[in-house]
Amino acid sequence: MRETKDPENSVEGSAELALKVTKGVIQPYGSLYVEQYPVGAQFAKAIEMCRRKTGGVMIFDIVHIINRDWWDALKAGINNPL
Repeated sequence: MRETKDPENSVEGSAELALKVTKGVIQPYGSLYVEQYPVGAQFAKAIEMCRRKTGGVMIFDIVHIINRDWWDALKAGINNPL
């Protein structure tokens, strides 16, 4: 991944780009790779942003949630009202 400050390198920027590209024809969903998040709180915020900006969130891979015991972070991101 590039180390630049391009908006597409953020969850919010990527969601906005996907919405722009699809022009309302489809509802994109955000996707997160757990290994990109060193802290559970950041991961929870990323889940919330996907939910806020897109039709939902896909998380890859469940094994990382299990290995890190990030069930609370996952619940926080999913259960937080938008």
